[in-house]
Amino acid sequence: MPAADPAIANGAATQQPAARRRLPVVAREGALVLTTSALVTVAFFRVGWVSWSTPVDYAGDAVSEAAFARIIIETGWTTHTNRLGAPTGLTLYDFPLGADNLHNLILKVMSWFIRDPVSLVNAYFLLGFVLVAVAAYAVLRALRLSVPLALTGALLFSFAPFHMIRGTAHLTLGAYFSVPLICWLALRLAHGDPVFATVGPGRRLRLAPGWLLAAVLAVVIGSSGAYYALMAVPLLAVAGLVGAWRAGRGSRLSVAAGAAAVVVVSLGAVAANNLPSLLFQRAHGTNPQVDVRYPWEVDDYALRPIDMLAPVPGHHLAPLRTLSSKLTTSRSISEPSQFLGAVTALGMVLAVAWALARGAARAERPVPEPGRWRGPPEPQVAGLLIVVAVLVGVTGGLSWIGTLVGLGKVRAWNRISIVVAFLGLVALLVLVERLLARRRLHPVARPVLAVALVALGLFDQTGGLRLDPRATRAAFEADAAFVHQIEATLPPGSMVFQLPWQPFPEQPPQGSMSQYDQLKPFLHSATLRWSFGGMRGRESDWQEAATRLPPGQMLDAIVAVGFSGLYIDRAGYVGGDADRLVAAVQAALGPVEPLTGDGGRLVFFDLRPHHDDLVARLGPGGVTALSESTLHVPTAWWTGGFWFEERPYGHVLHYAPHDATMEVFNRAAGAWHGTLEMQVRSAEPGPHRVDVTVAGSVTHLAVTEAWTDVALPLTLAPGTTTVRFHSDAPVVHDPGDPRALVFAVQDPSFVAR
Repeated sequence: MPAADPAIANGAATQQPAARRRLPVVAREGALVLTTSALVTVAFFRVGWVSWSTPVDYAGDAVSEAAFARIIIETGWTTHTNRLGAPTGLTLYDFPLGADNLHNLILKVMSWFIRDPVSLVNAYFLLGFVLVAVAAYAVLRALRLSVPLALTGALLFSFAPFHMIRGTAHLTLGAYFSVPLICWLALRLAHGDPVFATVGPGRRLRLAPGWLLAAVLAVVIGSSGAYYALMAVPLLAVAGLVGAWRAGRGSRLSVAAGAAAVVVVSLGAVAANNLPSLLFQRAHGTNPQVDVRYPWEVDDYALRPIDMLAPVPGHHLAPLRTLSSKLTTSRSISEPSQFLGAVTALGMVLAVAWALARGAARAERPVPEPGRWRGPPEPQVAGLLIVVAVLVGVTGGLSWIGTLVGLGKVRAWNRISIVVAFLGLVALLVLVERLLARRRLHPVARPVLAVALVALGLFDQTGGLRLDPRATRAAFEADAAFVHQIEATLPPGSMVFQLPWQPFPEQPPQGSMSQYDQLKPFLHSATLRWSFGGMRGRESDWQEAATRLPPGQMLDAIVAVGFSGLYIDRAGYVGGDADRLVAAVQAALGPVEPLTGDGGRLVFFDLRPHHDDLVARLGPGGVTALSESTLHVPTAWWTGGFWFEERPYGHVLHYAPHDATMEVFNRAAGAWHGTLEMQVRSAEPGPHRVDVTVAGSVTHLAVTEAWTDVALPLTLAPGTTTVRFHSDAPVVHDPGDPRALVFAVQDPSFVAR
């Protein structure tokens, strides 16, 4: 990664021997960092002593990460599987993972050798520590830090609390090997190195020395996480401005052009990786039911500087555990992963203090010619970049600018804390190098100090954060045994309908059932197809309409569609609802004994006998007609003003301002005739009016703050019909709620005539 050596710039005859001399050094140091980081990872996580074939986290996003790993294993990529969202399947273009394509590619290669999804996720989680350490070490050495201190920084950065807390729930965010690359490019730019492009005579743009490496790194940044790619933009922009100011007059435009080129290439890589999703959404519409974000959420997930300075939760030392608890007590805790650890936090504080004391823009030495900066960086430059990162990420910070220009889906700017962590380590290690050089200590002092820093840092950073798969083994094995019973009951390829119905993705927990618990059967199953996981707002929405039917009619509908089994997770219900549902299903199916698992939490009914009964009652033609009407119930997109969907238990709620629209989709080949049944109310006591317009016909509804039942007759042609709502009720602002609330629609459903 170092810039080209001027001593070897005179020709290939000089270059080749230098390159040959450098190769053994690179190989030795590469082997050193690989071996050391791998051994520390193996020892810390007790790999070999503890089986890593069970998940370290068996709830929430960790389950979805394992499900995506299974999709890669079975299909080769993450975009589609027909084993979820049955019978239509799951297509992920509405919830794109393209910005993580480099991670997905590594997982794909690993899947050639590791065929179990949980083992694959765990293996990549562990590999992430090595990959981050290698990237950090390479950058620190490129910044002219000594081998012992570069290795120290690599290990401390790899085992940052951010990495430990993310665990397998945010698998790709935890593999943040692109962060050192971002910081290296930013530091080079801030020191006056144009990095990518220079402006020559006649203001002609030309490539700078080392441009190809910069381009490759920019593509890596844009392919290993949209968050990190977008976080790089303000850092690179400020670094380009600082470098242009510090550089000579002839180099200022070159530095600015280099910064702009890196930003364009990295963002271009993000766009290119997401091109399939962009094309899909262009052809089929942008699904407003998925990945819903609002501007004010950047403050809900903002950076909390006090968290970066706080001890990690569960610290080894009791006084620090108590202090951490006090410092992180807040009504809005953002994401609890911003802790830096004592060593890194010290580096951050020193870097900012250095910047304030000396001025980050004042060079301690003359700025070199373009392409000749070799490092090490000045601590105050790292301090300036830290200040920029904090100003971007804090509550009410500059991240709002990104939101206002269309980047509202990127809301969790607290994650810039890991960028602060690397810059803080850089500043600290540079200051330590200076101190050691001035003191002229014994050569053994540097490695001894490095070992002490690693020991102290790892002790401090990892307290209470050790991940252990043994904690989840009992629950994991119980689920596996239950699903294997189901697979032994049903033929391969059979479809199993799952209750309670839950939208996918990003639906809050329901009852005591975690967000993605309905993906667990898919993890343990190799032959069955499951109803959960169909993309909300698309073809799978028929499932919700089916589950709103009385139990007997619901069973008829899902059996007509082709489901052979019914899987019920009692944890998704409250009170006695689960018992009543199981009793009603058992009464409708007759004298059948269900399978049970996890101490009675999970229940499975074989629906094949009910299929035979349904054919006898309706005949084959009647079953086909029931299947068609079940699958082609209209679905709706709540667009044009309706706020995000809320799901208080047993209800679906949409608040709106004065005007809002609903796009209704009839996916059948012919017209659909029926009613839109819903409840409507005003947010403020009435009476008030809500006007509903369909195809030019207006229905006037008189509403109050109490729910009013509405049955709106509809005839829907194939395709899309727009339903417009307008209310004359006044706006209500609830304390702490930034939305303008005028009226609300609850429990909408389409009932065929």
